Amino acid sequence: MRKVPALTEALRGRFTDHYAFLLGQLLTHTDQLADLIAACAARIAALITAEEETVRRLKTIPDVGRRSEGSAHDCRVMPSRGHAKIHSKSVDSGERES
Repeated sequence: MRKVPALTEALRGRFTDHYAFLLGQLLTHTDQLADLIAACAARIAALITAEEETVRRLKTIPDVGRRSEGSAHDCRVMPSRGHAKIHSKSVDSGERES
């Protein structure tokens, strides 16, 4: 690594104990986040594995898993600008506007 000596020279006299402390805190935090992400990934994998049999059985139903053009799954096409408008009253309380 040719950059390490140049970086060491550039930081000489400027990288104090305080900066070393802060950098250590950031690196520790980064490691902790990586561990949390790995734990979440393992949990997701376990949940997916637990449902594999259900998914396999669902796929035996004719047309399940197939997408037709213009199906309800195609969210890119909206009939009008106000189609996806959400009213706070109906979302907050579950009541319908009259």
